[in-house]
Order: sequence, then C-alpha cells, then structure tokens
Amino acid sequence: MRILLLPGPSKTATTHVQSFISENAAFFHENGWLWPPCPHSLGHASSGGFANFLKAVIGEDCDAQTCISPRDPCTSKYVEGDAASVRSFYKKVLSDASDASAGGTDVVIGAEHFSAVGGPLGPRIFEGLREILPFDGRLMPEKAEEGDGLETVVVVRFPRAAQLRSIFSQHASVPKGRPILFDGSFAEWLCSYFSMSRITPNPLRLAAAFLDEGVKVTVVEMGAVGRDIADSIACEVMGLPCSMGMVDGIAGDRGRHNVRNNSTMGTDGYFDEALENILEAMDCFYYDAFVKNVQSNGNNIKIVHQYRLFKNNCEGVFPIDQETAYAAMKNLGCGFNANKSVKKVTTVSKSLSEADSSLQTTLIAYLVVGNIFVLGLMLKSFKSRTSCRVQGMIFPSRSR
Repeated sequence: MRILLLPGPSKTATTHVQSFISENAAFFHENGWLWPPCPHSLGHASSGGFANFLKAVIGEDCDAQTCISPRDPCTSKYVEGDAASVRSFYKKVLSDASDASAGGTDVVIGAEHFSAVGGPLGPRIFEGLREILPFDGRLMPEKAEEGDGLETVVVVRFPRAAQLRSIFSQHASVPKGRPILFDGSFAEWLCSYFSMSRITPNPLRLAAAFLDEGVKVTVVEMGAVGRDIADSIACEVMGLPCSMGMVDGIAGDRGRHNVRNNSTMGTDGYFDEALENILEAMDCFYYDAFVKNVQSNGNNIKIVHQYRLFKNNCEGVFPIDQETAYAAMKNLGCGFNANKSVKKVTTVSKSLSEADSSLQTTLIAYLVVGNIFVLGLMLKSFKSRTSCRVQGMIFPSRSR
C-alpha cells in the first residue's frame, strides 16, 4: 500500500493540485487512489479538507478560533471532534484502505502545512504519523514491497525568488473577513516579517527531513515540467493512465486554482538576482546529501524535470544553511528599504589583479544592500586569494 503525502511547500501550486484531485476524486478512486473523506464523514474531502489534518496528527484540538480555512466544509468536522477522535477516524480509514481482502487501495493526502516537517515540529509530526499509518508504528511496512509505505512529493519553484514574492503577496493581500497580515513593501517584509513567519521557501530541507526518516521522496522542479503539474504528479508519481502527459479520462481543460505565472519577478532585477543567488546557495547546501542518498539508496529519491536545480552540480557555489540564508535575505531587505535601491555588484574576475581593483567597489555595493553574510564570504575569499565568479557574486572555491 502506498500513502502519498503532498506537502507543497506553499506557493508551488498546492491548491491547484489539491483541487485537481478532489474534484476528480471518484475517477482517482476508480484508478486505485483514495482521496479520503472529511473526519467522521463519507465520500471525499474538499480540496482544502486536510488543512487542519496536521493539528490532529500532532494531537492539538481544532476550535473555531485556531482552525484554518474556516470556509472549507471539512473544517466544522475538525471542530466538532477532538484530535484523538480525528486521529482514530483516519487510522481506521487508512487501515480499511490497506485491507487487501477488500480490494486494497492507495491513499493520497494534500496538505501544505505538512511542510512543517522541515522545522521544529518534525519529530512530533512523524510520531503522530506512525500512530495513524497502518504499519504497526512505522512509516512503512516491516516487510515492504517496492513502493509500499509513506512517500512524498516536494515541489521546487523557479525562479526561486518568485515563490518568496508569492508568499509576500498573500501576506500583503486582504483576505475576506480577516485582517491583513503585513502592510508594507516586499523589502520591508523581508526585513521585518519574513523571518518570523512559519512559511518556509526551503523545499530541500523539507525533502531532507523525509529522507532522514527513510521516506521515499520525489522532487519535482515546477518550472521545468512543461505541462500542468497536477498531470505530472498523477502520471509520473501516482502512475495513472496518461497520454501526451495528461491523465486519460479527465477533460483537457485544466482549472487553474491559485496558480500565478511562476516566472513572475519584481521590478528591480538586481534585488531579485541577489535573492536568487542566496536561495541557490541554500539549495546547494543539500547537494552532497542528495547525491550520497542516491548513491547509497537510489530508490529513495528521484528528481524529475531537473533543469535549474543543482545547476552545474553546484560547482562554484558556496553552500549555506537555512539560518544563514534567511539572515542574508533579511539584511538584503533591510538594506534595500533603507537605500531604496540595490547597486549592481561588480563582476569579479578570477584574475587576482582584477579582483584587487574591483574589491572596494564590490564591498561598497554589498554594504549598501546590507548583505552582511555575503560581505563576510567576500572578505574570506579575498583573504584566501581563491575565488570564483558566480552571477556577479564572489564565493570561495568549493572543493569536492
């Protein structure tokens, strides 16, 4: 039995994929995939029906004040039952689905709030999943056939900065009946709000958290799919019958639910280029771990439609962890907000003489934007006299 969890992360067409599956739930069920019902209900959940599922998994009750998606028809079912009863309900649903004597079926659940697996809640989430899944306290059967157990699809959106701007747009818009989350510019949001928000644009940390638990991960590069990403997941991951990259039996027209043009960027190219460089360096932090995982257990991770992710095998890019990357983005936003512009970074040649002559200009440029992290790396590079040019930024050479 396969149990496929779709955690996003946020702003990677999660609502669209959930709507695609829920609106065609009967078709998916006929083809061996169950989109489960709301708690204590029959049929199939709505597209946002699992928005509060995470609370039940970690043992938190859902009330009218704290439940998300109050307009979703499934939310009232979470409010009416406590966390224990919701967990018991889904434990039975999954157990029944795994019953081979009753025909057996695979299960798919879409809830972007499970992207919290990549953060401090991760251990609690996995503990709760072990209790609910029908694998005797494990994330997969003790004697699993190939493909059995929990698995996940993690989506990486390019340009990477476009995901950040979409998260900001959601925070800066006025939801119906709810107060605006942030009133200010994108740079001000990066400077003062982003680091405090619980939404993360770090899909590879999310993927790594699942891999650490032995969960099979498929990484999909959203911008390189070349067709509807919902079809890509249904055809290439779930194995539904497809022709020309589209699911057979579902009408060709695809309703685009909450999907922005994934090439949308800001009006200041230098600002977004600096963000792309920071996010690329954060992505490359996970490169070695992913490569080693593929080498040791190639069945546990797959990257489909790879184009810009880990470009050139991250050669010439100095990898940074999430904490450092978030600090760099905050400094970038604070500096931009203070100066209202970002100066183009002088391209630094590998030639030491050219590096010497351009260093002062480059340092001033990054002082203006407040990117203290990159400034520190540049000083380290200059001191060691070993540097590489990466899209106008200077990083220490990376040896393998």
